[in-house]
Amino acid sequence: MKRDATVPSEGDLYRVYTVDNLSFEIRYGYHAENERGRIEPLPIFPDMVATPVYTSRGIPVTAYVQAPCTHYIPRQHTHPEEWCGDCLHYGGYREKMGHCLCPERRKE
Repeated sequence: MKRDATVPSEGDLYRVYTVDNLSFEIRYGYHAENERGRIEPLPIFPDMVATPVYTSRGIPVTAYVQAPCTHYIPRQHTHPEEWCGDCLHYGGYREKMGHCLCPERRKE
């Protein structure tokens, strides 16, 4: 069976994001093993909670679709699900990767 070239394969490059000279290769994959074979691969962003990444200025980098921290302050008219990208502290609103400008999360 011939593969549809418009459908990404697991491991294909989705995009490279650069945040303050830090580069992140985002590849297609699955969040859970049981998704494989049932859905098309999705862009998989790094888990910035499990493995925090900070800029040279001590500002945490986060993904829009990251689960928010306890300092979450929703923007008006946001999606009913809570994501970091819907928080007032998220720098780069509407970008898929950006800064968390929350003073409590800053690294000295």
